[in-house]
Amino acid sequence: MADLTPATPILSPTLRIIGSIAELENRLEQKSRERKVIGKIYSNPMMNIGGISSDPLTSLKARNIAFPWRRGTRIGEGGIGTAFRAINCSNGSIVCMKEMFLKKADPETLRRIANEIDMIMTIEHPNIVRYFGIERYKRTIYICMEYCLFTVNEFLQGIRDFEQRAHSKRKESIFWADSSDQDEQEIDAGRRLTSSIDINEHVRGFVEQLLRALMALHEQNIVHCDVKGDNIFISNENGRYIVKLGDFNLSLRLQSESPPSSDGISFRSTQNGTIYFQPPESEYVCKSDIWALGCTIIEMLTGKFPWTNVMRHQNDKIYIQNQLFLKKGPPIPDDLQQEAREFIDLCLKPDPEERKSARELLNEAYPRVRIGDT
Repeated sequence: MADLTPATPILSPTLRIIGSIAELENRLEQKSRERKVIGKIYSNPMMNIGGISSDPLTSLKARNIAFPWRRGTRIGEGGIGTAFRAINCSNGSIVCMKEMFLKKADPETLRRIANEIDMIMTIEHPNIVRYFGIERYKRTIYICMEYCLFTVNEFLQGIRDFEQRAHSKRKESIFWADSSDQDEQEIDAGRRLTSSIDINEHVRGFVEQLLRALMALHEQNIVHCDVKGDNIFISNENGRYIVKLGDFNLSLRLQSESPPSSDGISFRSTQNGTIYFQPPESEYVCKSDIWALGCTIIEMLTGKFPWTNVMRHQNDKIYIQNQLFLKKGPPIPDDLQQEAREFIDLCLKPDPEERKSARELLNEAYPRVRIGDT
């Protein structure tokens, strides 16, 4: 009688390796779930899935980025995070990845960050950096976001550097009467290009786009909490430079669990650059972003932090804290255009109730002027 038992299929070495890896990954995932290291975020903490109760303090997805990615070159470092380029392996595009190491892998902190990322991901606006998700590996989390060419500070500083070089070139031409025709052509081209590059007009356009971004956030009751030039990015879309507000205050929320420094100053007060844009109110509200926008306009127009022209030295942050306690804002430079000074003054009202909203500020004259208007 013939044996009707189905023969065991013979697997190639490659298939056997793949199968072994899959079994190993399943075992590791099961152990992680038993230890509540990974899971899923549910809106209802009492939700019961498959008879297993979800714990909101420890339910964080191990992978929330929808595509595989590969690490690229480093962009920069600040606060408690490092930013680097990454490749989206599904389509070859470049994304920005922010890597942050947690001293304490607090499930509550991770859950709050993941929920904020999910909230930000729901906002689609041309002037807001898009977020793609968050991943966690051991005590490191990775926040994936849209990649932009440079910050607004880098863009404006590039214009200033060019104008300085063009000015030096013109000065040299005075002393060299035998300059070549090629040098004269370069000087003339520099004059024409410099005349078409007006930082004041660029900033007007940037402010209009930033107000639209803040309006979209505030209508969702989201406060950015860290508006400044280094957190405003520029992207080239179809040949146009688009301003995008990004780098939401997640790194500060991470650090909020840490104890104060020895001098009693919190991390938010001492983070490089942030105190220059800090509002006088103790609790951040939507109008706090408007105060920071006024400080940012000073930064964009002058190339320097606000307050720097009245501080006794660069690190005298106690002076700024005292001025904020007295409900005083940074002095507005006298050499700015009148419309710019008036608009900044509207942003720097000490009482948040007296500051106009982003929607109301869009109706002011300053942000309604565009590059190329006659």
